Amino acid sequence: MICINSIADTLPQLGTPVANILSPAQRKALGIQFNYFIHRYINILGDPLISEYVNHIEERMLPYADLAGQPVHVYVANNAAINAFAGPSGHIVLNSGIILLTENESELASVLAHETGHLTHNHILQKIAQQKQMSWATIAGTLAAIAIAASGNPAATTGAIAAVASARTQYLVSHTRIQEKEADSTAVRLMVKAGFDPMMMAKFFERMKSQSFNNGESFMFLRTHPLTKSRIAATEELASQYNISPKLNSLDYYLAKERVRVLTAKPGPNLESFYKNKLKQTNTLDAQKKAYKYGYSTLLAREGQYDKAIKISKSLYKQNPNNLFFITLYTDSLFLDGKTKESISILKDKYKIYPDNIILILNYADNLIESKQAAKSIPILKQAINNNPTMIDLWALLAEAYHKSGSFQHYHEALATTYALSRQWVKANVILKQLLKNKKLSEDSIQRVKDKIKRYENQKEKWNNLVGKPM
Repeated sequence: MICINSIADTLPQLGTPVANILSPAQRKALGIQFNYFIHRYINILGDPLISEYVNHIEERMLPYADLAGQPVHVYVANNAAINAFAGPSGHIVLNSGIILLTENESELASVLAHETGHLTHNHILQKIAQQKQMSWATIAGTLAAIAIAASGNPAATTGAIAAVASARTQYLVSHTRIQEKEADSTAVRLMVKAGFDPMMMAKFFERMKSQSFNNGESFMFLRTHPLTKSRIAATEELASQYNISPKLNSLDYYLAKERVRVLTAKPGPNLESFYKNKLKQTNTLDAQKKAYKYGYSTLLAREGQYDKAIKISKSLYKQNPNNLFFITLYTDSLFLDGKTKESISILKDKYKIYPDNIILILNYADNLIESKQAAKSIPILKQAINNNPTMIDLWALLAEAYHKSGSFQHYHEALATTYALSRQWVKANVILKQLLKNKKLSEDSIQRVKDKIKRYENQKEKWNNLVGKPM
């Protein structure tokens, strides 16, 4: 058996021109630009619970990845196609379809570990760096084309983007067998270090390959990540060298999977029938059965059947009163059914216990705002922003709280910050310049607003200078 710590020494090393051709600032700019295209062209499932869960899985492995401290963020796309990909500078996109295809937490971790392997070896950045004659604008268009291709909506490709969307895009996103070997080897190491079962990666590969014969169009992952028999065998052989005790799936894995299922399902009776049939089964694991109840209750709440949703979610909450999935479902159902005092009371108590939990903060503040208690949410949101100064969701909610509490000066400033954090500096300054027309502003306020306008103009100019440079 190989020692866990020794596997890094056996990985193939690949020299990269990235550091010599792309500056750290340019690499960062590529990541920012790609992040913009992700949100513009891909239908991101902006659910905080799902996002927190998949990023928690990634964070378990990240300390063992050779990324020199580069942060990684995982996005979940509302897309049934079986696909996942890693973009420049720490961006991973998982389609909802690939999450639903997994059968256990280690399989899900294997997908993230594999994409983290591509990031570790700078596979896409290497290819970009090799395109020495490409202008920054062309590279930006290529990144947009990658995002569009991943979105499953090629009709969105227009103009300059269309000119680079075919051969060059395919070249950048398609991985060679050597690159796949590197990513697989790194993935096994990351999974072992983080306590996941690496054998599940080989099993998941095998299941994807076998199921793709019946529905090849849905398995976009295989177009850019070729799965050969030798690759599956090599992964299985490497994983078999580790004596990993099988671990039970976490309850959150089951809950996140069912939440994805409900939030991405098409309207109709099929999902309700699915849950009713699952709940009739008697040989289901306890955690799995709770998840089916959770999924069914989530579906009921989305369909407006709040009484039924409350009954089920209350039972789940009582069994696991500190589980965020259950807290959120129960309080959301109460709130939507008009039981605002009960909902806010629960969230207030949980906030006292977990004052730094962003999901609780967002839910608690939103409940206060919607129940005409916006002023009470302001100090909660300001404290959260002190700890998370660049979190757009917090600033957007704070702007809403200021607006509904009648504090229009602070509303404009918070809204402008929301736009600035989204790199929409022109919109931010339009709002701030409009605010300057308010004759009731104090001298200190006027100066603060002018300073912000200048800062945002400088940020915009700095960005334009950076992205305008040829590679």
